[in-house]
Formats: sequence, C-alpha cells, structure tokens
Amino acid sequence: MYSSSTVMVIDVSLLKNLKIDIWYKTLLPIGITGFFLGLFFPVHAFNNVFVSLVSLGLFFIGIGEWVNHSIRTQFLHETFYYGAHYIHTTIRKDKPLGWTFDVIGSLLIVFALLQYFEILNLP
Repeated sequence: MYSSSTVMVIDVSLLKNLKIDIWYKTLLPIGITGFFLGLFFPVHAFNNVFVSLVSLGLFFIGIGEWVNHSIRTQFLHETFYYGAHYIHTTIRKDKPLGWTFDVIGSLLIVFALLQYFEILNLP
C-alpha cells in the first residue's frame, strides 16, 4: 500500500524569517544573484570581478544589518478602548558580529571601486 520512498518535509517556520520585507533583506538575493552572475556569465557593462565583489559586499552588508536589527514583541493587555494585542517593533542594536559583516561588505565595495577606476592596480 505505502511506498518505501522517503518524503522530505520542510519546516515552514524556518522559512518564515526569509520574507523580503525590509530593505536589508533585499540585499541578500541581489547580492547572491549578482555574485553568481559575475562568476558564470560574461558581463559586458562592467568586468566580472567588479560585479562579483560589489555583489558580495552587498550580501555581507545585508547580513550585517540583519544581525543588527532585532524584533521586539510586547503584549498589551486589554483596555477599555482596545482589546489585548501584540506590538512588533524593529529596533537597531549594534552588535560586534553585525559590524564585522558591515565592515567586510564595505571594504569589498571600496576595493571593487578602486580597482574599477584603476586607482588600485592589482594583477
């Protein structure tokens, strides 16, 4: 009656945080797409190293800002005017890991721009 094949179940609760609803979460798919575009396809407007480095820099900045922004949830009890409800707010709290990713991403973008405008010539 039942087949012996294994069914892969994906926990949807893990994927709910991957919604692209805030600006720093948009940098992640843009960065990954641009990075692989620069690696595997010829880019005619810019050179491939420039596109890959800038895209990787955007990706790291996106991760760093995601680490630095945390969501706070507060429960408000029922009052005469409002029913009981939750309030979700996003606040920015700097963390060392977030700053590390931001600095790495910024350095990659600066390095790519210096190479592109031939200020820094490396082989």
